[in-house]
Amino acid sequence: MTTFSERLRRLRQAANLSQVQLAGEDLSPSYISLLESGKRQPSDDVAALLAERLGCAVEDLLTPIGEERRKQAQLSIELAKLSLLDGRPDDARQRLEALLAEEGLDRALRDDAVWELTEAYEKVIDLDRAIASLLPIYERALAGATHLPLPSVAIYLSHLYQAAGDMNAAIRVGEGAVRLLNDKRETTTREYFRLVATLSAAYFGVGDAHLAKAYLDDAMQIAQRFADPQGEAALAWNAAVNAESLGRLDEALLLSRKALAILSEHAGGHLDVARLRWTAAYLTLQHDPSQVAEARRLLDLVEPDLPRFGPVEAAMTRATLATVHLLEGSPRAAEDLAREALVALAAYPGGEQVRTHLVLGDAIAAQGRLDEALERYVAAVDSLDALPATRETAALWRETADRFVRYGRLDEALDGYRSALDAVAIRSTAADVALAMETARQRAESLGDLFAEGFAAEAESAEGQDRRG
Repeated sequence: MTTFSERLRRLRQAANLSQVQLAGEDLSPSYISLLESGKRQPSDDVAALLAERLGCAVEDLLTPIGEERRKQAQLSIELAKLSLLDGRPDDARQRLEALLAEEGLDRALRDDAVWELTEAYEKVIDLDRAIASLLPIYERALAGATHLPLPSVAIYLSHLYQAAGDMNAAIRVGEGAVRLLNDKRETTTREYFRLVATLSAAYFGVGDAHLAKAYLDDAMQIAQRFADPQGEAALAWNAAVNAESLGRLDEALLLSRKALAILSEHAGGHLDVARLRWTAAYLTLQHDPSQVAEARRLLDLVEPDLPRFGPVEAAMTRATLATVHLLEGSPRAAEDLAREALVALAAYPGGEQVRTHLVLGDAIAAQGRLDEALERYVAAVDSLDALPATRETAALWRETADRFVRYGRLDEALDGYRSALDAVAIRSTAADVALAMETARQRAESLGDLFAEGFAAEAESAEGQDRRG
């Protein structure tokens, strides 16, 4: 059974308060010290004041009954975590909402419960409620009024804003945390490097690839100086995505392989290794589709971790695997995976949704249903029309236009190439568009050869099985 002094110290530390902060202007730090050493007992008024500052009920502070309730709350949070790991986010949501509805839950436990509830909301694709839950904790993290680390809170909130398509809010969150950590000279931790990588991704999302690169370069120098391999890996990972957006595929592939080698070598970050394997597979296909076997190997390693991915990450991985199936000559399997990914991405309008429409269209076209494939390419155009003009959307406009060239829809192709050039603030001319269309024809022929090889291999395999049968 705990004493009052032990409960006071634990609750103060859980609330991330110093003795000076808990004392405030009404009490003295020395008096708090005496309370925690068991040399003084508080009056009722002082106990009420302390409980208010600690974010707990007075009885939790004064009596052991609060300890039993705390253990029950901790158990509820742990069971919710298990539900999340087991793929039952709605069960976790219901349990955590019921817990947070209780009176007298201390601030640290409340913050832990809200953190897990945020993940539950994200996994049931309710981003508005996820953001609304986490935002107050972020604001208190800026003020040092929560035990949850500011970088971790800022990373998660920025990620949620990015998933919701609000890149400006994602940047505000990231910059606010980075600025404060810079002022406090707390810039050498692994979480700081992950925060910078997240902020860089948000800048990339609004099309400012050069500012994104500047943040990454500065942080990578710090990571190398302080010999933090995992921090360096996180930064290299984001630098790879940034390089890919600028069309520097050789550099992107090199950086992704460097990051994967670092993370695979050092313990911890197992889920990050899975995410990076997906990134490396995606970049491999972008760089050279003939390396489909390597992409398949990487994605097979990712498969066991898919249940732990967020909805967008899991959908992106399935869309990449759909491309692998298509290149291997299995368009029906590619179609099924792409449709599954599109369902998950319905609430997340953005570049990944456009890419998945294109993959689905390719899979349908490979089965000879050209009119239906063209409908998917048109759907990609509709999605692109709603997105801001960035380097990413310019690349997607070009990829969509390439499809229209492949099937002789030249008017749509012309519109797509013009939109691609407009997105990067290049005035389109007839010569520019003509060059783009000729390049697309060559690319379509090359990709068509790869598809044909895959289909031939599949047919040969099926014929061999028939003979053996």
